[in-house]
Amino acid sequence: MKKKLLGIFVCMLLIATVLPVSGNVLLERTPISNSLGDTLYVGGSGPGNYTSIQEAIDDTVDGDTVFVYDDSSPYYENLEVDKSINLMGEDRDTTVIDSKGISNHVIQINASYVILSGFTIKNNSGYHAGVGIRGENNSIVGNIITKNEYGIILFGVGPHSNSDYNEIIDNIISNNNGGGIRLDDVSYITITGNSIYQNYFYGIATLTGSGGGNTISENYVDGNWLGIGISGNKNSITNNLVTNSNYTGIKSSGDDNIISGNTISNQTKPFNAALEIGGFNNTITRNNLFNNRRHGMLSFPSVKIWTFLKSIKYKNNWDMNYWGEPRSEPKLIVGVQNIHIQIPDFPLAIRLPILIPRFNIDSNPAQEPYDI
Repeated sequence: MKKKLLGIFVCMLLIATVLPVSGNVLLERTPISNSLGDTLYVGGSGPGNYTSIQEAIDDTVDGDTVFVYDDSSPYYENLEVDKSINLMGEDRDTTVIDSKGISNHVIQINASYVILSGFTIKNNSGYHAGVGIRGENNSIVGNIITKNEYGIILFGVGPHSNSDYNEIIDNIISNNNGGGIRLDDVSYITITGNSIYQNYFYGIATLTGSGGGNTISENYVDGNWLGIGISGNKNSITNNLVTNSNYTGIKSSGDDNIISGNTISNQTKPFNAALEIGGFNNTITRNNLFNNRRHGMLSFPSVKIWTFLKSIKYKNNWDMNYWGEPRSEPKLIVGVQNIHIQIPDFPLAIRLPILIPRFNIDSNPAQEPYDI
């Protein structure tokens, strides 16, 4: 009876994902795995239930659901998902997948349109993640990902590594040795509503390549060395709470990015800033900056002098940010750029570095903090 009722519940849940969200607005995409296939059960006491999550995955076809009970938890496994399925835990606090320190991803997704939800995912080692993704249009929703080398890695570099259009929503990602969410040259990723804290290196970061068009919104990012660090163009970083970063709260090094509605506080280390911007034509507006040793700065890569001269006409748009106190005058944001002049015909190709000051201005600073 329990199995039958659960099957009905799962079907109702999956049907709900294709109904209108509000009014006549439909979801932009409907994952293949919502196609009401069979449900396979792991753990529990039902007849024919699996004892291994991987064995159940191996017996699925696209559109199936693997539902994992928590009464047989923890599951000491490393999983590979190579089909478009729903992998669902009964309760993210009590349905645990534990790698036991094995140097591998705890869960490797090598397919598209996978939904992963309802698990605690922990305890791998080496250059691996709690969840490694090599596929598109996957949803990582409502998990706890902790005590791994990395929380989540989206691979866009290397063979079979197109990982665009994924979404990471409502997860707790904490206490990972390397970082929380790593984006490797991927685009159109949605990261929203997550709690990302106490990861040794970074909360969210682009470390390889650039990508672009990513949306990072409404996340709580606390106690990481770098809060959010993004390269690439046309990214949107909005309405995040970023606090207690040891290095920088938000760092952006691309062009045409939007950084708006964030609260960045308690960045107190010397030489760094709560908000560090490189690149041009970025919009930085309506952010709250509190209790930081340095609220904002510009940071540009070293370039040849001709590249620098061509870039002089480009600026960033800083507008209506709250700088920790009411201001009646514009706020000057400063930085330097290293310009190198290479002397020709020298046997060692000598470069002469020149530090050039760069300036941006917030002409309309906010007089009071925003209620974000």
